[in-house]
Formats: sequence, C-alpha cells, structure tokens
Amino acid sequence: MHQPLGEAVQTIVLSQLAEARRACAHLASEADTEALHAVRVAIRRLRSTLRAWRKPLRGVVTRRHRRRLRELQRATGCTRDADVALAWLGRQNDLGAKRGEGVAWLENELRQRAVVQRHRAREALPATFHAIQEDLEARVAASTSASRTVDVPSTTYGEALTRRLRKQGRAWMDALSRLAASRDVGEAHATRILGKRLRYLVEPTVDLVPDLKALLPHLQAWQDLLGKLNDTRVLRAEVSREARRARKAGRSTHAGLKEIRRRLRRRKRAVFKRIGKRASPKRLRLVKRAWKAAVQALASA
Repeated sequence: MHQPLGEAVQTIVLSQLAEARRACAHLASEADTEALHAVRVAIRRLRSTLRAWRKPLRGVVTRRHRRRLRELQRATGCTRDADVALAWLGRQNDLGAKRGEGVAWLENELRQRAVVQRHRAREALPATFHAIQEDLEARVAASTSASRTVDVPSTTYGEALTRRLRKQGRAWMDALSRLAASRDVGEAHATRILGKRLRYLVEPTVDLVPDLKALLPHLQAWQDLLGKLNDTRVLRAEVSREARRARKAGRSTHAGLKEIRRRLRRRKRAVFKRIGKRASPKRLRLVKRAWKAAVQALASA
C-alpha cells in the first residue's frame, strides 16, 4: 500500500498479463469449455486496470495496446452471448410443436455461429495476446529501470487507490439510486459497467486490506442482476435479427420467435422489478455503508 503508485500499478499489470497468459494456455484443449470465458474475464480485468491507471501508465501502454486488447475481448464476447442465449432457450421447453420449430431453428443458428467463432478465437487469440504481452512486459521493465534512477517523491498506491475508490464509488452509488425509478436499459447497462470497474479496481488489493472484502458481495450481486437485464437485451436483438432472416428465407418460424420475444419482454419487466426492490433506500444504505467502510479501511492502511 505504501509502494509508489507507478511501481504498484506495473506490478498489477504484470500479474494480470500472467493470468491472461495462463488462461490462453487452456484454449488448446477442446475439453475445457470454460477456457474462452476465462480468457475474456482475464483480458477484461487487464483492460479495466489499464483504464483506471491511465496516467501512471503513460508511456508504457499505448493506444495500439488498448485497441488490440479491445479487439481480443470482442472476439471472445460473441461466443459468450451465444452460450447464454442457448442456456436460456434450452429452458423454454413448453412451447409446443409449432412454436418449438422456430426456437429449434434459432438454437441451431446460434450453435453453429458459436462453433465457428470459438474455433477462430482458439486459433488466433493465443499468438495475438502473446505478442501484446511480450511488448507490454518489455515496456514495463524498461519503465521500472528508468524510474529507479530518479529519486522523486511519489504518490503511494494506497493514497491513489483511496481517492479513486471514493470517486468511482460515489459515481456508482449515484447511478444505483437512479435505478429505483428507471426503466432505461442503457442506464442500467452503464451502471453495471461502473460496478464492474469498481470491483476490478478493488480486487487486486483485498488480500492486503481484508476489510475491502465486505464490498465485493454487493458489487457482485448488482453485477449479476444487471447482467440478466443485459443478457435479455442482447438476446432480444438476436431474436429480431434472426426473425428478419427467417422471413427472407421463407421459413415458418414466426410463431416460435414471436413467443420468445414475448417471454423476453416479460423477463425484462421481472428483472426491472427486482432492480427496483434492490435499489430501495434501505438496501442502498447497506451498500453505501460497505463502500464508505472500504474507503476508510484503505485510508487507514
């Protein structure tokens, strides 16, 4: 916690690069069905760190690094969306023969696309990430060597993290308070991203400051709930696209896809109802208390 900010952030970056490299190593195994998701999460954590600590990483991380990591994450995202959609569609087993035909067609389209995308990612991702990793590690090593030759007082990691947790936490709490009366999917998605970035900010330090752990269940619970809404949004868009394709192809899938859209609208309303309950003043006070306690724990560490 008392380490200079630049050194501490570079240590975190190196650790997350190693984590992503280990995840990439499992992509070669077809039996490891979670390998691609693990890579996606590892890259997302790394990108969040690079975003949060942009200033101390200036001169080390370039726009090209950020762009290539963003492209890698997107390459893994489509398969995850398809997997989530297929899991939900698999539970809709009470549609009957006529409606079930449309759902079976949609499942087949999603499954075929996921297979192709997963194969492409397994083939291209490890080598691409390895090149980024090697370049970043070399630049971090060079930056570390250069900083050791200059004796300049620096902000500590603990001080900077306390300020950032205070700022990002306040933005997240404000966003949560607006969700109580909101039915805006875009606003809910933005709130989910704020919470995810806050969690990734805190996680590297929980072993050093155990009191931070009390905030993590709140962050995870909100991420899971808002994630259900985002999955619903993605699947609705997918169903609409496939419905248009089905019409052009003259396929008799309309009844099934129409029923799926109806169920997704119902699911959306149900998730928003749960969001409204979780965003009640009483429950948000508990979240706020955990956030403030985390800030205080960091400030005292």
